[in-house]
Amino acid sequence: MIGSVIDAFAHGLGLTDFSWSRCRGVAVFAFDRRGTLYLEEHPEGLLMYLSRDFDARESVRARLTQALRLCHYRHSWPFVVQAGLRESSHLVFLVRLPLAEVTLPALEQALDLLTRLHDQTASAV
Repeated sequence: MIGSVIDAFAHGLGLTDFSWSRCRGVAVFAFDRRGTLYLEEHPEGLLMYLSRDFDARESVRARLTQALRLCHYRHSWPFVVQAGLRESSHLVFLVRLPLAEVTLPALEQALDLLTRLHDQTASAV
């Protein structure tokens, strides 16, 4: 089931030759402006995270502080969101989707949310 949902999601992104069955549980999609999207299957569902690099001359502390503020529960996002750094200049936002919630609308909504969080973080710093 998860494979057919991810295939439909990738096809919606314009990747008509994509097949989850060839990915061995991990898929990576690089976008020009959005960043790099990772989909990782785990026993309980799917990890979906978006990594975007930023200028290393910026304040890492300010960027991460803003990202963590956006992850606070008071925002009532449709998914629990986590933030972190990869290397020293890649901000990552991550959501975990339980297996029963891995649907095409959920993947689309999660990608929109992850993109919006990156955009809000960038505009606030």
